[in-house]
Amino acid sequence: MESTTVDLGQAPEPFRFVPVEYDHHRLARGMREEKLPEEFIETILTGWWTTCLEILPLKERLRGRY
Repeated sequence: MESTTVDLGQAPEPFRFVPVEYDHHRLARGMREEKLPEEFIETILTGWWTTCLEILPLKERLRGRY
């Protein structure tokens, strides 16, 4: 998994990708133990936000879930 940081200053590299590692399977197990909604667990496992798709512009919604 990667995250992006943005520097709006005068740096020669205004952004960079920083790998972020964490045990997402363990997190999903913990979420299930806490009985959180499956939609949120799916988001952790797939990296795709599965709720609130209705707020996306039509063009993006038409592209499908993935």
